[in-house]
Formats: sequence, structure tokens, C-alpha cells
Amino acid sequence: RLVELAQHPTAQVRLASIRSLGRLGASAATGPLLERFERAPVEERLEAAEALARLATPPALAALSRALASDDVLVRRAIFAGFEQSDAASAALALGTFAVGRASTSLDGVRARAAFLRKPLDQIRAVCS
Repeated sequence: RLVELAQHPTAQVRLASIRSLGRLGASAATGPLLERFERAPVEERLEAAEALARLATPPALAALSRALASDDVLVRRAIFAGFEQSDAASAALALGTFAVGRASTSLDGVRARAAFLRKPLDQIRAVCS
């Protein structure tokens, strides 16, 4: 039912639904939340970014990792707010992918990824915001 409410005609209902899906850990709602994240008005997009970061499913992390590279500071802040409420390992993986890049499989790339993962979330946030 909450997923259906994310399409409700009233903005406040949509926002509450999106927020609730993230807080409840409704990983089955990843697809609809991704849709809101990619196509919704800015307030819903920010709420969806935070919800997806909380869920930390592989499709959500892939989309959020790409979004971290954007110039949209508000989206990045929403993502970090969600990561603070999610599994720290998932957040570190997504942020590590963003900072070092997926294609880096050389020894230097592995060392850089390992060094990155040892940084506290505050330092990572400062670099990316």
C-alpha cells in the first residue's frame, strides 16, 4: 500500500510514503523508489535518495553511486543522510566505488580503495560535498 501512495496526487502523501518506505527497510520498493528518484520533483527526489541509501540494495547503490558524481549538492546530502541510517558497509562500498572507480583493479587501485575505506564518514562527506 505504501508503494501505491508514492503515486498519490497529493505531494505530502507521496513524501510521507517515500520516507516510510526507507525507514521501514522496504527493499521490495527499490524499483518504485528509483523511479521517484529519477523522475520526480526535487523534494520527492531528495526523499527518495535518502530512502534508497537507507535500503542499500545493489540497484539503489548503483544509482546513488552515479548520483554522487553529479553537481547536485542537495542530492549528495540526502544520500549521505540515508547512508548514516543504513548499513555502514554498504555505504562504504558505494562511496568507495564513487571515489576510486569500479574499473580500478590494479594494485594501486586496490590500495587506494583500502585507504579510502579506512576514512571516517565525516571525511568522506567533506570531500564529496
